[in-house]
Amino acid sequence: MEWLRLSLALVLPGALGVCLVRAVSGPAMRERRLLLAGYGTLLGLLGLPQIMRLLNLAGLPLTFGGTALAAALTGGAALLVGGAARGRWPTGAPAPVTQGALTAAQRVLLLACGALIAARLAGLGLELLWRPLFPWDATMHWATKARVWFELGTMAPFVENAQWLQSGSAGVYTDHHPAYPPTVPLLQVWISLALQRWDESLVNLPWLVCVMALGAAFFAQARQAGVAVATALAFTYLLLSLPLLDAHVALAGYADLILACCYCAAVMALYNWCVRRQACQAILAATFALLCTQIKNEGFYWAVSLLPGLLVMKLSPRQLLAGGLALAALLATALTLLPRDLMIAGHSLASLRLTFYSAAWPALLRQLFVFDNWHLLAYLLLGLLLVALPRGVLRDRPLRALLAALGGAVALYLVLFLGTKFAHGAIHYTASGRIALHLMPSLTFLAMLLFDALYRLDQPASSPGGSG
Repeated sequence: MEWLRLSLALVLPGALGVCLVRAVSGPAMRERRLLLAGYGTLLGLLGLPQIMRLLNLAGLPLTFGGTALAAALTGGAALLVGGAARGRWPTGAPAPVTQGALTAAQRVLLLACGALIAARLAGLGLELLWRPLFPWDATMHWATKARVWFELGTMAPFVENAQWLQSGSAGVYTDHHPAYPPTVPLLQVWISLALQRWDESLVNLPWLVCVMALGAAFFAQARQAGVAVATALAFTYLLLSLPLLDAHVALAGYADLILACCYCAAVMALYNWCVRRQACQAILAATFALLCTQIKNEGFYWAVSLLPGLLVMKLSPRQLLAGGLALAALLATALTLLPRDLMIAGHSLASLRLTFYSAAWPALLRQLFVFDNWHLLAYLLLGLLLVALPRGVLRDRPLRALLAALGGAVALYLVLFLGTKFAHGAIHYTASGRIALHLMPSLTFLAMLLFDALYRLDQPASSPGGSG
C-alpha cells in the first residue's frame, strides 16, 4: 500500500502539470507528447507546492488527500478553461527539419544513445535510493523545514537565529536560511505525506523525476526548434551526463538542480517563442521565469536575465545601444542612491560587500575549464561561438536573443563571484559550481543550436520531403 501511495505521489504532480500545459498548447507542435510530459512534469513538481502553500494560507492542514483533491480540481479546471480558449489562440507551425531519412546505422546509434541515457538515469535512481539525506545544504537549509512541516502538518514559521532566541522558540523554528522560498521543502513534505512517515531517501525521489523531465523537455524543444533527431538526442545525452548535474541527483536534496531545470525550461520556451511566436511557448516562458523566483533567491536574477532577450527581439541595434547606455547609467545611479540596507531577493548592497576579488578569477577558470564538473562543455561552447561569429550565424535574431539572455545570466554569475563577498565561494570551490549548474542546461541548449546552425551551413540544399 505504501508503494501505491508513493507511486501516486510521483504521478499526480506530472498529471497536474500535463493538464496545465495541455490547456495552453496547440496541436501544431513537433514532439508534442514529449513536450507535454517534460514541461508538464516540471510544472507539476513546481506547481504542487504552490497549491500546498495556498491550502496552508487558507488554514487547512497539510494532508495527502486534501492536496491531491486540490491538484485534481486545479487540473480539471485548467482543461475546461484552456479547451474553451485554446482554439482562439494562434499556434503557428513547427520549424522545418531538412534532414533526410535515417540510415540503419544511424538508427542503431540513436537507440544506443537512448539506452545509455536510460541506464544512466537508472543508476542515478539506485544511488538516490541507497543513500540517506546527506549533502550539507540539504540538511541545513531545506530538509529542516520539510521535517518540521511534515511532523506538524502545517507550515510553521522559520525565523533568523536571533529572532528565534528572543521568541523563546514558542511556535517558531530556525535554520541557516529561514527566508528561502518553501517550494523545495514542500516537495519533500508531499512525499512524506504519501508515505505517512519521514524517509531519508525516498523524500528525494522528485530530484530523479525532475532530471527525467528535463531530458524530455530538452529533446522536445530541440525538435520544436527544427533540430534534427540525431543532434537533439546527442545533446540530450551530453546534458544528462554532465558530472555535477548527475551528482545533484545522486546526492539529492539541494535546490540547485531544480532551479537549473526551471530556468532551462524558461529559456527554451523563450527561444522557440522568438522563432515561431506560439502562444504556448510565451506562456511557458513567463510561467517558468516566475517559478524561478519561488525556488531560490538567485532565481529572481535569472528571471531578470531573460529581459535582454526580449529587448533584442523588439528593438533595433541603434535602440539597443541607446537602451544599454541608459541602463548602465541607471544602474550606476541606483548603486549610488539606493539605501545600502535595501533588501532585493534576499541581499542588500551592504551585505554583498561590492569590490573586485582578483583571486576568484583563476578559480573560476579552473572550475569551468580544468575540473571535470562539465566534461568539455565550456570548450565546446567557446569553440562554437568563435566559429559561428565569422560565419554570420548570429545574424539570426532569435539566436541573438538567446545569446543576449544567457550572456546576461553569465555576466550576473561573474559579478556574483568576482565582485561580491561570494567570491570566497569561488576561491574555495564551495559555491561556484553549484551556481554554475543553474545555467549549464541552458548553455547546453545554446551550444546545440549553434552546432545545428553550423551543420546546416555545410550541408548541400536538401530535396523536399525529407523526414526529421
